[in-house]
Order: sequence, then structure tokens, then C-alpha cells
Amino acid sequence: DRLMLTSDEGIHLFDIKTGSPIPVTDPFEAINKSGHQIKKIRLGSKNAFLMALERGIAYLSSSGELSYYNTTNAYSAGLKNDAIRDICYCPQAKGFWINTDRGLFFFNPRNQEFNTIQDLSESKINQAALAGNQLFLATDQGLASVSPKNHAVTFFNQPPADMLSSHLTTFVKKDKDGHIWAGTTNKGINRIDRHTLKIAHFYPGNGFHGSEALAFLETSDGTVYAGGDSLNIFNPEKGTFDLAPIAHQLPHGKIQSLIEDHLGRILIITVHHISIFDPETNSIFDLTPFLETDNLTFTSASLKTSANEIYIGTLNGFFRFNPALLTPEIKQQETRIVRIMVGGEVRQRPSETHSPLLLKHNENFVGFYFSDMQYPSFHDHYKYMLSGIDTDWIHTGEASANYKMLSPGNYIFKVQKINPFGGSTVASFPFTILPPFWLSGWFIILVLLILTSAIFTWWSYRIKHLRLMENNLALQQRLLLSQMNPHFLFNALSAIQAFIFQNQPHTAGSYLAKFAKLMRLYLNNMAQPFIDISDEVATLNHYLELQKLRFNNTFNYSVQISGNIGQASTGLPTMMVQPFVENAVEHGIRELEWQGWIEVVFSLQKHTWEIFIRDNGTGIEENKSRQSASPLQRKSISTGITKKRIAQLQKQFRYPCSLQITDLSRQPGSETGTEVRLVVPAINMGKASSTKKRNKPRKTKH
Repeated sequence: DRLMLTSDEGIHLFDIKTGSPIPVTDPFEAINKSGHQIKKIRLGSKNAFLMALERGIAYLSSSGELSYYNTTNAYSAGLKNDAIRDICYCPQAKGFWINTDRGLFFFNPRNQEFNTIQDLSESKINQAALAGNQLFLATDQGLASVSPKNHAVTFFNQPPADMLSSHLTTFVKKDKDGHIWAGTTNKGINRIDRHTLKIAHFYPGNGFHGSEALAFLETSDGTVYAGGDSLNIFNPEKGTFDLAPIAHQLPHGKIQSLIEDHLGRILIITVHHISIFDPETNSIFDLTPFLETDNLTFTSASLKTSANEIYIGTLNGFFRFNPALLTPEIKQQETRIVRIMVGGEVRQRPSETHSPLLLKHNENFVGFYFSDMQYPSFHDHYKYMLSGIDTDWIHTGEASANYKMLSPGNYIFKVQKINPFGGSTVASFPFTILPPFWLSGWFIILVLLILTSAIFTWWSYRIKHLRLMENNLALQQRLLLSQMNPHFLFNALSAIQAFIFQNQPHTAGSYLAKFAKLMRLYLNNMAQPFIDISDEVATLNHYLELQKLRFNNTFNYSVQISGNIGQASTGLPTMMVQPFVENAVEHGIRELEWQGWIEVVFSLQKHTWEIFIRDNGTGIEENKSRQSASPLQRKSISTGITKKRIAQLQKQFRYPCSLQITDLSRQPGSETGTEVRLVVPAINMGKASSTKKRNKPRKTKH
């Protein structure tokens, strides 16, 4: 019925029932007068006491004899470290285990000798717990056990089953089944099986919520709680820790200690708060506002006496209270929304009207103020949510909630007072934020109709324009080709006529056969606007062969393709080259007195053909002079037609097309002749198997 406490002012004795201080006996009074700070006190056999001082220990025997072992004599007596962390009495050995910053020592009261446990001489012993025939230690090297009989040490540091999750242990506690629980500062909590001594690990995020385990509690019904970063409840069926249902309602700060009162409720002590948790109703009540003091900092020191009173330590003393007095009346509490603020101005009080509040699109800064209509209100807690914005209830200790930049729509604000000892009503308030006119349904439909009409009109115009352009280009192309065809036929038939007049029937027949083959190629090519390069070369070869026979082999010719044509067949517009080859024959080398030659070179660039037609005739300027002097001489119209076709092709393909005619007789280093440079589009004919890749120039000579 008495409580003994230690402090920096000595030892104090209290009557548990009355709470009144009791004078201590003479030996304790002598300790108080000595000025020593008492950190720990443990009761041994026959009312003997061992006390941990600020430096060293003091032993009070059952006969009242007081002995000090401090800095001056502790080392010589066998206590080689006087920084005492904890004391544990061992009934089996009838002595005390002394935990220090450097080593574990056993004190024998009978001869007052200290024995050093050599295997732990370099270890920092944080806490000790006696379980059965083993002393378990929380050390800076992990968990260890010591046999009280022979002082044999066992380290639980063999991975994985014999090693703690971390060597930074915070506590070791024994449950009702004899299992040992060891908390850590960074790797959760561990459970040591009493029979096999195997260790089960509950790591952060994998069986344990939070990384630090500072507090442990096994309740009267066998439920295991662990606290630190959060409140955990052990689930024996799953073999893991579950997060307590009220964990999100706990005040900020680490859980320092856990105590069960005589009513089955749990006191959760954090750094600055004391909360009462009722597991049956899953309700929580913050006791701190009722303590009538501010700036409290609680420690891990806590105790429940046999009289069911609870003591909780702080940095400035301790609290003592009876939990039976902390059972508020269970009743239904009311929650009201007392004021609505829009843009910082009071817009409506819910008691004034029941109709929904209509707000403009720019009135989207809304605040709600609520109350439980009770006094005082400084310890009230609420939960609220706004439909469409919040997916779950938001807990707060304030009596207001504010929302900014709300989108147009229908909303319902709900708020409820958190009553840990009963229910409470839910207050709700509906309101609507109207959209701006440009977001209204009728305006959006109107804009869509206008856009649809505009797109349809533009698309129809575009289709008509493209078709008109395509038809126009096709008609112009056909027109120019139709102008070209009679011109070529006239020249070919004139050559056959000349052989007949000269009475050369065999030559005329051979020429006519070749002309028929040429006409077949020509008619096949004329059916399409484009011709494959191989067909164009074949046509030119047949044409020049006929002209060579016509003029009695007075000239030679060459048709070449240079560059890499590629895998796909490449073509060019029909009848682009033949008119200039014809001009070279008819106007360039026809009346030469020396051996003539004509050279045609096709060079494939990126998207165009660069074509050169060269001859060693009289030159274009000389030819123009003869045409001016002889009006009866036939004039070539192909140049003008080709220029028109080049202009149309450049519009159609948007590639640079050009025609350049050079009189070589006027160029330095050249005697006579004409060069035509023609640039036309290169067309992919889509016949991948008709041509092979050519890396070297291809040339035919006759």
C-alpha cells in the first residue's frame, strides 16, 4: 500500500490510498541528505535494496547497513563501469544484475562482491528481463541471454532465425506465454520463442507499421499492442501486426508507453499527449486538455499500482490519477454548421433557409464553420468531407474547413463531431456552383455546331479544289502529249518515205519493222503519264537506231544511267527526253560534214532525274540562223511544249524542275554542239522486283 519513487532529490514514499507523503526511514533519509541522485531502486530479499546512483550504486542491507560503490572505489571492488543503466534482481541467484554502459555485472549481497561477465565486457546493456531460467538482455550488439547458474552468454545474432532485425534494441518484454518481445529503433519488433529460442521478425511495412518500436503492452485478455511510430495490434491468426483502427486519430508524436487501466481501456502516452483508447467501441479520447497545464513533455516512465492508480512521468515530475474518474457520460451529441463564408464574406447561415445555395462560377472560395454547441470547445475534434472532392473523412481539431478553386457542380458538405463516448449527429449542407456561360451545355452545343459546319464547308471546298486541280493538270498533260504525238509520227513517217523514194525496199522494210516495234513501245508508254527508266532507255535506243539507219550511220549514240537506282523501279514523266533527242538528230547532226555523235545521260539525284542530251552538231545558235534564213525549214515546237509540262510538273510534285539549253560552240574548250540539261521528278513506280540495285553506270553504245 506504499509507493516508493526516486528522483534527482532522493527517495520519496507515498501512501497509495491517500496520495500523502510518508516519512522515509533513517537509512533512506541518510541517502537523501547525501545529495546523491537516485536513478533506479530495486528490492531484493529480506527488504534489502540496491540503488543506481548518478555514478555508481548504493546497497542497503536488510540490517540497515549502507554501502556506496562510486567513482572512488567501484573499480577496485570489481564494478569496472559506474554508468548504471538498469538493475534486475535474480531470485534464483539471490543477487542483482547490474547493466552498465560497458558490461554486465553480478552483485552478490552476501559477500558484496562484483563478478564481471567477460563475454559482455564491451557491450552496452540497455535493459534486462528475467524469463524462466534465462536473463535476456537488450544490448547494442543485439539480443543476448545469460544463464544465472553458470553465467554462460548466448548471442542471438546468427542469421536469420537467431538474429534480431536490428542491434539497436529499445526494450525486451515477456508475454503471458513466456515469449520475449524485443523492440528496435529502426527495424520493427521481434518475438523470441521460449521453447526453440527462434526469432520471428516483424519488419517495417512487412508485418509491422512504422520502423520504431518503443512501447509494449499485453492486455488482460492477451491482446498484444506495440507502439512507436504508430499503434500496432498483433493478429495471432495472420501472424502479423495490424494497424489500430484509431491510429489515424492519434496526436502527432511517437508513442512513449502503453498502460491498461482496470476498466480494460488503454492509455496511449505520446510525447505531448495522453489518449484513452476503448478497444470495445474503437473510440479514443484526448485527456491532455483536462490536465490543466501546458507544454507537457511525457517520458516513457509509467506505472499502474495495485490500487488501480496510474502514474505517468514527465520532464518536470509525474501525474497521478484514478482512471475510474475519467468515464464521461455517454450521450448523443449534436453537430451544427453555424456559418457559410464565400470569398471571406458571410453568405448564408444554414438555420435561415433550407434551400441549396447557388453560387457563381467565380464564387468558388467556400468556408464552413461548425460547432457541437457545447462549452468549452478547445478539445473538440470533428471529421468532415465534401462530396466530389474528398474520398474519405478528414479529421481535424479545428472548427472550420475551407475549400479553394472549386469547379462548377453540385456539392454536399458533411461534418460530424467525434464523440469517443457516444454518437453524434451529422450536419450537411448542399450548394451548387454554376458554370460560366461558355461552359454551359447550350453554348458548347452551339460552338460544336459552328465548328462542324466550318469544317464541313472547308473540307467540301478542299475536295472540290483538289479534284479541279487534278483534272486540270491531267487535261493539260494530255493536251501537251497530244500536241507531241503528231510531231513525232511526222518525223518517223518522213524517214520511211525517204527510203521508199530512194528505191531501197529492203532498207525500208527493216526500218518499218523497227519502227513498228518502236511504235508498240511508244503506244504502251503513252497510255501512262509516267514511264519506267528501263522502258525509257529501250525506247530511246530503238529511236536512235532507226535514225542511225535513216542517215546511213553518219552518227553514233550512247544512252547511259549513272548512280544507284535502288531496289524499287524508278521512272520519269513520259515523252520528256525523246523530243530533245529528236531535235539533236533533226537540227543538230543531220547536215554535218563530219561523223556525229549523240550522248544521253540519266543521273538519279534524291528526288529528281538530272538528264543531259549532248551532240556535236552545228550548235543551237547556228541552227536558229539557218531557220531564219530558210522559212521553209521545219521548226521544232517541242521546246515550248516541254517548258509548259515542266511548269505543270513542278506544281504537281513540288520538286525543282528546270530546262537549260547551252550552245557548246560558244563555250571555252569546245568546238561545236549543243547540251540540254533537263531536271524532272523521279517517280517510284512501285515495281520492287523489276529492277535490281545498280552501283555502276549502265551504258549501251552503237
